[in-house]
Amino acid sequence: MGVTRRSLLAGLGIAGAGGLLVGDTASAIASAASSGGTQSRIGKVASVNGSSVTVMVAGGTLIDVPYTLGSQVIPGDTVPLIQAGNQWYALPPFAGVPSDNLIANGSFEDSSGNPDTSGWDFLVIQNTAGTPSWSVNDAGTFAVGDYVAGTKAAWIDCSTTGVGSDCEGRLRSAAIPVTPGETYAGVASVAANMPPPIDYKISGSFAVLPLVQVDVGIEYYNSAVATSPIGAADYGSVPPVAFQYRLMRCPLAVIPGGVTHIRLVVDFSAHDTDTNTYVLVVDRCILRKIRNIDGTLAF
Repeated sequence: MGVTRRSLLAGLGIAGAGGLLVGDTASAIASAASSGGTQSRIGKVASVNGSSVTVMVAGGTLIDVPYTLGSQVIPGDTVPLIQAGNQWYALPPFAGVPSDNLIANGSFEDSSGNPDTSGWDFLVIQNTAGTPSWSVNDAGTFAVGDYVAGTKAAWIDCSTTGVGSDCEGRLRSAAIPVTPGETYAGVASVAANMPPPIDYKISGSFAVLPLVQVDVGIEYYNSAVATSPIGAADYGSVPPVAFQYRLMRCPLAVIPGGVTHIRLVVDFSAHDTDTNTYVLVVDRCILRKIRNIDGTLAF
């Protein structure tokens, strides 16, 4: 039988939510480092800095530690920490939708695991090949991975029918009230039902282009009922990975003046010379407040 995440954490002395730090963490870290012993802790990621993360542990202590290669961490994630010799390391974050998520329905299912579309709407951006659509279906049909939030996920369908086919749809969360000067982070876990095409014929020559593209971003609005954004933070854009969830981050959004609400958006577009139905599976959508107006951490 393989090693499960539960048994691994138990071996580190981390039982889960009940294993939160107590006491003087800074002293414990210093003591462990000087003695060369092994310690385990839990903290929250304050920032991601290239190959390391800054983690906040009990009492507000901030420590900068390396994290596991391939880990997809974001500010606000709860991570286990383990100390080996004189060095602390951050392990991959706990899965699931966190309790501080500002999106009420980030996993597209109700408390009983049934499909739930509440709190989301969908815009048709391009439909020269076929009208894009969305629905809520099984999360694991096309993808498996650590970032599945539950049994259901949103599916965005985009069809192509040959040369010049363009199909694009945009999934948007409900509007979240904000104050200018605050900082927010948004992510979504996405997977595709097939590998995207590699190249595209343009004017008789071939060019490598992102023909199947996912953009995750935070859009700005000037009221709760506005349907058109007045701006947006930079989008995180990559081709999706087939059959495996990939965590898509958008750059941190510092709310500008005149903005009263924000929405997390997932935009999916397909442009192909062949006839295909591309499906993007979307799960674990998270929108978090990271910093207050005065720059202090919001968690």
